[in-house]
Amino acid sequence: MIDIVDYALPLGILGKLAHTTFVRKKLVGIFEHRFQILEKKFSQ
Repeated sequence: MIDIVDYALPLGILGKLAHTTFVRKKLVGIFEHRFQILEKKFSQ
């Protein structure tokens, strides 16, 4: 499965800092959680 996420954060350099600090980690966590749920559901 391939996910393509296209987004832009406002606030220029502050948005880039927020991406590095918070947003990227949150996105990774969301997709890892989804992967685990799908694995559990379809591996039975």
